[in-house]
Amino acid sequence: MAYYITHSKLQGDIFNYRRLKAKNITQQHSTKVEEIKRKAENILDGYSKNNIAVRSSEQKIFAEYIDTFGFAKREQLLSQLQKESTFNVRQYLTEQYQSTWHKILHINSDKPQHLTARQMQQRIDAYKKLGKRLSRGWYHSDSLYLKQVRFEKEAENYAANFLKGKIRLYQNDVSTAIHYISVMGNFYDGSVASRTIEQLQITPIENFAQPQNKFATLWNKLKNKTKTIKNSISDVFSKYAGINTNSRLSFATKTAGLSFLLSAAAMFGFKSDKGASLPKINPTEIKANPSKMPNFGTTKMLQPIQSFEHINQQTDTQKIWDNFYQTKNEIIASSLHLDANKLKLSIIKQVNKGIFDMPKNTTETQLVYTHLLYKAYGLKSPLKDIFTATDKISAQEQEAVNIAVATAGKNGLGVKKIAQQQAAKYGKKLSTHSAFDNATKVQQQQFITDLKQIKELSR
Repeated sequence: MAYYITHSKLQGDIFNYRRLKAKNITQQHSTKVEEIKRKAENILDGYSKNNIAVRSSEQKIFAEYIDTFGFAKREQLLSQLQKESTFNVRQYLTEQYQSTWHKILHINSDKPQHLTARQMQQRIDAYKKLGKRLSRGWYHSDSLYLKQVRFEKEAENYAANFLKGKIRLYQNDVSTAIHYISVMGNFYDGSVASRTIEQLQITPIENFAQPQNKFATLWNKLKNKTKTIKNSISDVFSKYAGINTNSRLSFATKTAGLSFLLSAAAMFGFKSDKGASLPKINPTEIKANPSKMPNFGTTKMLQPIQSFEHINQQTDTQKIWDNFYQTKNEIIASSLHLDANKLKLSIIKQVNKGIFDMPKNTTETQLVYTHLLYKAYGLKSPLKDIFTATDKISAQEQEAVNIAVATAGKNGLGVKKIAQQQAAKYGKKLSTHSAFDNATKVQQQQFITDLKQIKELSR
């Protein structure tokens, strides 16, 4: 006999899941998220087998429950619910997650939209900030949870449109795109997010579009505009040159009038075209393309590149994360019979020699952490060659380093997801063995201390 699921139970699971999802920093949070997902999987499995029934008054919240936890079975479960409902289930979900402005202006949020690395990073920051807000206290308005869903839906649509070839991705945006989808995507075997990240990682960097040079684009447009006006002037003067007139004054008057007319036309042409077709230029990009020639007489020898850690300008937050990475590195390296400090010194040496560039906002300790994570999960580390390279690595190899760091993220879950996908292909699961269990008591205590400080950052 089927039993009914209550509204409060469904909504409670959704809220608790969303409260933890964006704040998924520690292993403890990750464990809680997995517990909620397993519980939801049992409920949805019972519904699909008609062991659980849904009252008509609770069909809408159950649609949201399926949308949140259905994952690979989402479409099948929504179709089953549709047969029992008098309203359009999928249309309800679409309208439910739309903002007020989207509804008023009838904006199609599924339409392919190109996002720059900066725009993606802004969304990541806003999403994480929202996650921290939702993690505090017990009551929040539904609008905040819906905003969180909109962020995730936008990322899912971005990933789906990329797979369909509807979005053009530039080379310098790839690493941020991986991070963007890793943070907000839903991951399960064969999911859009999983396939997108896999595609981004296996595609050679040279296959992506070259970054646009906005300064060059502007210059070409100006040259074309000048050429058009020049041709117009030639045509008009040719016309006047053919007129037979005996009056010098008459010809001078016509010429002056013509000059005024062309000047006005040229000014109007540039003004009207400026807003319509010329790209906007960021002041930073203008500085990056100076028009003056370099003064070779005053050229100075470049000093060795200084790594991020040695600039000694780390914030308290960065120091806390770096301490966390250092402890994790010692624990993982010990289990792999490696020396974390030697790896770190090697990175410092290679950076100072100009072999490779440090990814933005990354420290040597975090690079070692990323490298060790790949090895710990039995994956090939994209950072392997930077330790032994004798010449400056290629742009493709540099981008591979940037992508590896973005994939790992701050807590390493991105690498774990890749390892889970690889294991699933062979019908296996990741080992539950933890390097923490074999660490010394001193290392375990230090790790717990570092973890507490990390938790404090999100309060």
